[in-house]
Amino acid sequence: FLAIAFLGTLLVSIGYTGHTAFQQTTVDLRVNLPADPAKASYPGLVKMTLRETFPDVSGRRNKKELYRLLSSGAAWELQSWLEENPGLAGTQATVTFTASDDVDMLIKGKVSRLDEPDVRRLSDRQVAWIGKLESDGNLKTGFNTNFFFNGDSREPEIAGIAAAMAGSFFSLLICLLMAFPLGAMAAI
Repeated sequence: FLAIAFLGTLLVSIGYTGHTAFQQTTVDLRVNLPADPAKASYPGLVKMTLRETFPDVSGRRNKKELYRLLSSGAAWELQSWLEENPGLAGTQATVTFTASDDVDMLIKGKVSRLDEPDVRRLSDRQVAWIGKLESDGNLKTGFNTNFFFNGDSREPEIAGIAAAMAGSFFSLLICLLMAFPLGAMAAI
């Protein structure tokens, strides 16, 4: 009974502190899609889209800060989106990108806008840009499907448990395949 009580307490604690892992912040941006997706530079296209969304941003340092609002996987997300929607090549469309982990933590309330920039890891300019995205309705929080379908990653916003689940499944399968014949022989 005591072991079950401790297990229950542990699971409730994990669920309470980790429930935000099931949520993910995304950014909707209007993208001028390339006419020839095979020849497109997707990283450059993502950067150009951010510069068009915030045309007042100038200077190399400020642009680098602007680019860090999105996940490092944004170019891959754009390419995958266009592969799924090939009929939209050469048009303008709204594409949903994963926000960076720093933006995600700010939106989830894990860090405060009132904290010093080195604590929240976002500059005051970045916080202002995030506020503009929010006021325009382009910043959203939804269910984190990446958590279940992506594998390991150095980038927390795109990391998932798919590889761990597959490894656990195959480990259990091997144990069952080995234990069943041994148990059957022992019963004979």
